[in-house]
Amino acid sequence: MDRYTTLAAEQLVASRTPIGWPQLLLDPTWTFLRTYFLKRGFLDGMEGMAIAWMGALYQFLKFAKARFMTPGR
Repeated sequence: MDRYTTLAAEQLVASRTPIGWPQLLLDPTWTFLRTYFLKRGFLDGMEGMAIAWMGALYQFLKFAKARFMTPGR
């Protein structure tokens, strides 16, 4: 996950996508809720919870790394 979040963050920085606190807080939360509830991950038990959690963690790490990579933040 470290490698892929770093690559995704580098793409965000290269595209000059602004990274603010809403992305750090709301995108991971939305990813978890969408995966666990809307896509019915809860039907898979702990595996569904783990997948939803890891997806949210991925989103958070991607935006956090991009924020730290952005010059002049």
